[in-house]
Amino acid sequence: SRPPPLSVSPSPPPPPFDSPQPAPGSSCEAATSFGDAPSNPFSLDIPSTAIGVGPDNYVGSLCPNSAFTGTGSVYWLKLNDVRPGVALDLTACGFDTDLSIFKGSCDNLEMVACDGDSGSCNV
Repeated sequence: SRPPPLSVSPSPPPPPFDSPQPAPGSSCEAATSFGDAPSNPFSLDIPSTAIGVGPDNYVGSLCPNSAFTGTGSVYWLKLNDVRPGVALDLTACGFDTDLSIFKGSCDNLEMVACDGDSGSCNV
């Protein structure tokens, strides 16, 4: 008697690897969005800036009164609703804050302004 034919089935592919989501504010792609509500009030307590890294194209000459070099800890924010003629007033008190403004997409950022130590809580 002959042995029965051997049947081989392919193994199912392994499940896809789910990488952890980046922490909010840790990169341009994971920036915390604001400015998309009709009245645009926004308040954010940032417990740590040690989660993010600055962009490769930081332009220190735009921020002459700052010790920040673009390579230290950062927290990314993204303004969603930019309209001509609307002022943006940011208040950052209680710690040394440097604000860098970029335009463009995350893969093509251009630094356009910076405020390192203007002397007040508003930057």
